[in-house]
Amino acid sequence: MKTIDELIFNNHENYKEYLTLKSKMTKLRLDKLKSQISREKKRLKLIIEKRENQIDELKLFKTGCEQDIKFVSTEYSYRRRINSLLKKHSYLSVAWDGDDDVYTTWVYSNDFEDSEDPNDPWGDHHYCDSYEEAYDRCLDYIKYHNKASVSGGVQ
Repeated sequence: MKTIDELIFNNHENYKEYLTLKSKMTKLRLDKLKSQISREKKRLKLIIEKRENQIDELKLFKTGCEQDIKFVSTEYSYRRRINSLLKKHSYLSVAWDGDDDVYTTWVYSNDFEDSEDPNDPWGDHHYCDSYEEAYDRCLDYIKYHNKASVSGGVQ
């Protein structure tokens, strides 16, 4: 970018003309610079907003990943708890395989003749959609077993 003096070189006869021309040219240049600065600030602001939105999206995705990791960790802790219950309570039975296209865990109690036993309070609900739910079902069967043992219903 040329200086004002370079732009007005040899376009004046005396110092007064030089100053007048320099003032005029400088004001014109200043107006252009102000509008150019304003445009650049707007452009920069848009770029910053775009990048901040990208960062916000990444943070959201990061939060989702952290929640997924926590969920998986929690589910595995329930699976370990279920395995611990299975070691302590031989009447509990768990099938981990699920179904063809659904990840279900099946929980049964040997306190009942079969999975369709009408006395089984969870007879229609042996499947669980998560290890947490399966763990809770195991606890329900343990409570049922202990209650039935006290009342003499389970051998």
